[in-house]
Parts: sequence; structure tokens; C-alpha cells
Amino acid sequence: MTTRPAAYALFAGDHASVDGVETVTFTPVTGAAVTTVKAKRLGPEKSTIPVANQFGHQPAQMQWRLWDETLGGNEPHSECKITDEDGEIYTILQASKQLFGTQWDCNCIRQIS
Repeated sequence: MTTRPAAYALFAGDHASVDGVETVTFTPVTGAAVTTVKAKRLGPEKSTIPVANQFGHQPAQMQWRLWDETLGGNEPHSECKITDEDGEIYTILQASKQLFGTQWDCNCIRQIS
């Protein structure tokens, strides 16, 4: 059983009050996908790349923040996948816990199909 710091409860559900949070699917390397993970793009945002936006492209690299309490007990690490609301799939290259373990910042690369 994982022991969490006392401050975990203060920040675990803050995704409900943060702008730009979307629901994504998190797929661990082994095990079942979790379709109700709360996540936020940390950059680059779609709107910051005007030429790419005209053609419907998204940046190849993206940083995502995932809320721990919505991961179904999974811990993000390299090779896990994040699928956004548009069906774009990102592979996690590196993940690190943030804010008393309530959030994970994940450096990812978008899969080209």
C-alpha cells in the first residue's frame, strides 16, 4: 500500500478547478487502459503554432500533466500511452511526480500514423 503525504488530500482533486483539463485515456505498458484520466496539456499549446493549426497538425512533442487520483492506481513511466480527446496518441518518454504526488508531469512524443 502506498503511503501518501498529508497534503495529498488538499490537491488531489484540484483538476476540477483548473482551466484546460480534458479527459484522456491512459494505457500502461501492461494492464487495462483507464479512459477517465484527467489531464492538461502544458505545452506547446495548439494555438501557439499558427501555421501548423491551419493544416490541423499538432506538435510532435508535448508535456502533459496527469492527476494521480484518476489513474486507477497506475504510475506513468516511459512507453505508456496517452490518447487525447481527438484520438492523437502520445508515448511517454519520462514522467515525474509533482505537488505532493497528486500530479504527474509527462514528457511525451506524438505517434505518427
